Order: sequence, then C-alpha cells, then structure tokens
Amino acid sequence: MDYLEPIEVPRYPEVAKRSCRVLVAEDNKINQALISRFLELGNYEVKLVSNGFDAIDAVRYSKQPFDLVLMDIKMPGMSGIEAAEGIRSIEGTRGNICILAFTANVSDEDMELYLNVGIDGVVGKPISRDALFLAIEKAMESKA
Repeated sequence: MDYLEPIEVPRYPEVAKRSCRVLVAEDNKINQALISRFLELGNYEVKLVSNGFDAIDAVRYSKQPFDLVLMDIKMPGMSGIEAAEGIRSIEGTRGNICILAFTANVSDEDMELYLNVGIDGVVGKPISRDALFLAIEKAMESKA
C-alpha cells in the first residue's frame, strides 16, 4: 500500500520581525486551520473569530491590542467590509492596526472599495503561505 511520508515544514522565525498579534476573522473552519498554521509557523500570536461581530468585539475589548486583522470579506451576518468599517470606527485603530482582506474578489472595483473602508491590503484566495507573509510584511511596513 502506498502512503505519503510526512513532510518536515520549516519554521520561518525571520517572518515576524517583532512580536505580532493577529486576529483572524474567518467563518470556514478549514481556512481557519490553514491560516492559523501558516501564522504559527511565522511565530505570530493568533486569535480566531468566525464573524464580523466577534472581530469588532475582539478589537474593542482585547486587553492586548492586535497588530493585524486578517478579515474574510464574505462572512454570514456581517461582511468583512462592514466589520472593517466597525473596527475603523473604534478610536485609535486607523493608525495602529492593519487590516488585510482575505478574499477571491480582487477586481479593481473591489480593491477601491476595500481601500475606501480602511482595509490596508488584500490576500487572495486560495491562500498561499508566501503570499500571506508578503502581504503582512507590506502592510506592517506601511504602518511603521
């Protein structure tokens, strides 16, 4: 019987150049697991929520502020766009927290909408580890 050998996944300690707390707002459990694994390999501290309402509450009430929110755009109840607007309405979040959209919708019109609501960048679906880390690095550098 054939089987796959486990693959050694390298750790990427150079990715997180400083301590970084990331809030992941994603309703799909498989995507949550995948993104969490990628972020943990990059030495990021991760908190998961599954909808926009919980994302706003997590930012508003967390004792330790988040550096980054990775926001799925299409979630039930409250879209990622509405949640990003809600987060940006919390005093002090505009300059202190990066919001990256996690979406397959990356047309020019979509990108303009994301920027207008205060989203700092986009990570396309399906997600890749390299694209995720590159988008995070770019967004964090722009806020530094």
